[in-house]
Amino acid sequence: RLLPYFAPLFPLLLSLFERLGADLPQAARWLNALLFAGLAWGAGFTTLRLTRSTVLGLLAALLVGLSPILAPVYSWAMSEPLALFLGFAGLWLALLAARAEPRGAAFYGSALLTGLAFLTRYSSAGFIGAALLGLLLFRPGSRKRRGADALLYGLLAALPTLVWMGFVLAQTAAV
Repeated sequence: RLLPYFAPLFPLLLSLFERLGADLPQAARWLNALLFAGLAWGAGFTTLRLTRSTVLGLLAALLVGLSPILAPVYSWAMSEPLALFLGFAGLWLALLAARAEPRGAAFYGSALLTGLAFLTRYSSAGFIGAALLGLLLFRPGSRKRRGADALLYGLLAALPTLVWMGFVLAQTAAV
C-alpha cells in the first residue's frame, strides 16, 4: 500500500537494489558508506577549489570523515545520508552557477540535485533555499535577471516533488 507520508527517493533507490536481488540492509550499508566517502571528498574538494589550499582541503575532508556526529548517521538505514549528499552536491554546483554568467550545466544540475534532496527528505528544502539565496546574492547580472534565475531554479528544484505529489494524488486522492 502506498504510504505518501514520507519522501520517496531513498525507498525507491533501495527498491532498485531489491530488484537486482541484493540484501537490502547490506545494500543500504554499502550505499551509505559510498555516500559518506562522497561527502568527505566533496567537502575536501570544494574547500580546495575555494581556498586553493591543499592543507585546508585535506582538513575539511578529515573533519567530515572523522565527524562523531556524521558517522552514526551514515551507519543507519535512513534517508539522511542520501539527502545530505545530494543537498551538498547541489550547493557545490550552485556555487559554480553563481559565478557563471549564462545558465549552464551547474545551474540545472544544482536545481536537480537540491530537488532530489528535497524528494529524499522534505526537511532538505533548506538546500533549495540556500542555493536560491546564493544565486540571488552572488550571480552576475541585473537584479531582474537574478530574480528570474532564482524563480526558474526554484521551479526546477520543486519539479521532482511536484511530480511525486501528482502521482500520490492520482493513486490515493490525497496529498
